[in-house]
Amino acid sequence: MVPRGICRLGARLVSSDLEQKKILAHIDSIAETHIGSFHSWFERQEGRKAGVDDERRYREETVRDAVWQWREALPADRLAAVEKTAAEFGDPDAWRQRFSRWPESPLSQKAMLEQAPAATASFLESWQPSVTEQNSTASALAGELREAVVLKPGLFSGAAEAFATLRPLFIRHFFDGLIRATGQGASIAWGPCLALAETVLEQSAKGTSEATTIAGDDPDWSWARIAMVEWLAASLAQGAQGIAFTYYERVRTLVLALTSVVPTAPDPSEEEFPHLAERPYFAARRTQIGAHLELALCFLFWSSKDKESPIGKVPREALAHDAELRAVLEAALAREGQAGRAARAILGRHLNSLHYFGEAWLRERIPLLFPKADQAGRRAAWIAHLEDDRQPIADLTDALHNLYSEHVAVAGRDDEAYGGEGSRKRLVDYLIALFLWNRLPENLLQEFWQRVPTALLREAMWFVGRHLGDDNSLRERAKQYWARRLALATSATDKAPFKKEVGLIGIWFSWGIDPDWLLDQLMLLLHAGFAPNDGVGLLDKLAERLPGKTDEIVEAVRVLVRHPDLQPWIFGAQEQALRNILIQGNASASPITVAGVREIISFLSSRGNTAFLDLDDGLPGPPAAS
Repeated sequence: MVPRGICRLGARLVSSDLEQKKILAHIDSIAETHIGSFHSWFERQEGRKAGVDDERRYREETVRDAVWQWREALPADRLAAVEKTAAEFGDPDAWRQRFSRWPESPLSQKAMLEQAPAATASFLESWQPSVTEQNSTASALAGELREAVVLKPGLFSGAAEAFATLRPLFIRHFFDGLIRATGQGASIAWGPCLALAETVLEQSAKGTSEATTIAGDDPDWSWARIAMVEWLAASLAQGAQGIAFTYYERVRTLVLALTSVVPTAPDPSEEEFPHLAERPYFAARRTQIGAHLELALCFLFWSSKDKESPIGKVPREALAHDAELRAVLEAALAREGQAGRAARAILGRHLNSLHYFGEAWLRERIPLLFPKADQAGRRAAWIAHLEDDRQPIADLTDALHNLYSEHVAVAGRDDEAYGGEGSRKRLVDYLIALFLWNRLPENLLQEFWQRVPTALLREAMWFVGRHLGDDNSLRERAKQYWARRLALATSATDKAPFKKEVGLIGIWFSWGIDPDWLLDQLMLLLHAGFAPNDGVGLLDKLAERLPGKTDEIVEAVRVLVRHPDLQPWIFGAQEQALRNILIQGNASASPITVAGVREIISFLSSRGNTAFLDLDDGLPGPPAAS
């Protein structure tokens, strides 16, 4: 599908020569902008690097697709070039014909599941593409293997060593299937799978595959190695439910051998690890250095669950005592450039774990993890900690103070370099969590209140409200936050910035928060000139406090009906609840409450809602029919 923006460009192409040149230059730039992604896709898809002819076809087809719907508006030479491309490669719909026959596997998933895994391995080892059956591809065969492993992981993992002699493509898909099965909590035969992992490690050290290359095969062992590393990390991340601890020494040897690449792993390309990746942690996991570094951290976690291992015996001192794992992490921190940025994104995501396993070690290396001289690396680590780590680290608030302050200064405005919308919401959560834990410095709290947009202050109040429940151990601190914000709102000359923030109290009535406390706060809010953002269901909840709080509820309703920010239909939508409130108010011993009832009925009647006139004999009713 051609983007609408490109179609609009075509509509404007009949304008001035200067504008035509700008439009055509933009179209010509599309292919160049995405050339790196094309090369990565092509190599993965075709099992070889793109040649000159492949790149030419990509460039010409990109232009053809962009202008096809309005090609008649093109200058003559441009139109001729597009038609030449269409004649050589087909029109933009040619791909439908090209792929109308999906690649087929020469051995079905069903057959793999019905026969012994060794028979499947034997078939995969001997299979070669056929000249007459060109629709049978290695990629399709590998895909069937992956799905078979997912469906019967116990069967295939138990026979994993039978697949050790296969080409990299098949082993990669075998591990891809194991990754999914492991994530689903399937029972895995760990011993044979570790043996297969050891084989991949040995083969990857050689660089190239000894098998004869076929179309669609992996060019070397690097992709299979990454798949194996990801499976091993996923298994270790299961902790005690993952790999059995009887394999501790074997796993440790494998992990240390694999992570030896951390000091020398190549810089990922911009396509692999974009400079402004929305989620730097997930982008970093796909890089060689990121995948191997996370493996080390997963091993640290897994080992801590084994009370007989050196790490499990004293987990809080793990990094102090384990020189080999410590060396892996320090090698990662020594990296610069794209590799250093990817490594820092992984470490930032696991900041809580690093603090747990080696607080002293981490404190000393905070400047290396968040280097001021490398803003891209600093932000990658920070965003990963915000977006994908478990929670803020109270004990490190002082060490991370500058990072919080830097982010607060731009949050909600020019903050794309800090992760944009996703990270700014997590920044709010982290800051309020620190406040609730009584660990947020006052100067940082004031920076937050004074600098961020009102929308983020409303996010903060929403977060606070979730901690006001009677069963929440942080409710008193949450009440303190509310009281301070309400006091500021009450004393403010310009109340508009506070309206949506303190107005959230309306929805709190349905959150299981102490209703008497809420009623008191509602009265303070109303007398300060504010109103709830959402009055739907509010009267229903107030009516539940009758008759014990009749006087207070009538007074609250008296102010609510006159507030310009509340729509009149809200009172009609909760007619029965309001009627109950007025009936109880009429029966009150307080003359002020009875007068309030009359004022409410009179005001609603003046606005066209006469449904309650029958409750006040002192007010004129609707005119009698003539």
